Amino acid sequence: MVEPDSAAELHRLWNAEKKADPSLAWWDENSKCTYQESFRDLERALSDFVKSRKGERKGRHLGFPRFKKRGRCKDSFRLYGALRCSRGAVTVPRLGVIKTHESTRKLAHRLEDGTARILSATISRTAQRWFVSFTVEVERDVPARHARPGTAVGIDLGLKTLITGVDDAGSVIAVPGSRPLGATLRRLRRACRAHSRKQQGSARRRRSAARLARLHARIANLRADALHKATSALAARYERVVVEDLNVTGMSRNRRLARAISDQGFGQTRRMLSYKTI
Repeated sequence: MVEPDSAAELHRLWNAEKKADPSLAWWDENSKCTYQESFRDLERALSDFVKSRKGERKGRHLGFPRFKKRGRCKDSFRLYGALRCSRGAVTVPRLGVIKTHESTRKLAHRLEDGTARILSATISRTAQRWFVSFTVEVERDVPARHARPGTAVGIDLGLKTLITGVDDAGSVIAVPGSRPLGATLRRLRRACRAHSRKQQGSARRRRSAARLARLHARIANLRADALHKATSALAARYERVVVEDLNVTGMSRNRRLARAISDQGFGQTRRMLSYKTI
């Protein structure tokens, strides 16, 4: 099997193509970082595909990378270089100074003190809202031991109660799940039916799609907020958290349980606990 081209080689091919084809004159309207970072992502995707075919990569089988189609994928791009963050605004290449809805005071304070350095910024759009996410190198004090050394808890994930566990002292803990999809399912169904009746390409269909996207984003945000609070509380209270080994992918194939499992966020819970208890 032929090895994939590197990001540098892909970039050289792009430079030769954009100068030879007059229809690609739009390339200069964007920052060069967007193309370079896209080629790095493509190099990583091709490398993972080849390793998966050879059996050198763990996990599920990966197919050949597909093109991102406008309107059917998440809009995002990554930048680096002259990236700044002040209180209430961020500065990115080509776009300049942009005011933020949420406060950036904490990151700006660290940058002023010299205890943090911005490496890159990813700008994405979700439900007609634009978000900027910084990759930051931070200097901070890491405690040698947990605040409550020796504490441990074993937890079980369920559908009615998200987390049920027993700690080393014999105390039983129970954390109810938020289940935002179940609470919003009626509104979601009505919005989906209304969207399906709109004519393709019409302004009403675009507004309906935006309304449906906001509803999906709200459901995801409610779920993530509840899971972050529950997992952060466990990580702060116990030094060791033992979670049952669940085949979430296999369980999600059960058509009667798939919606409830996805609504509770079993996979997200395990992922959050894995990095919060390191």
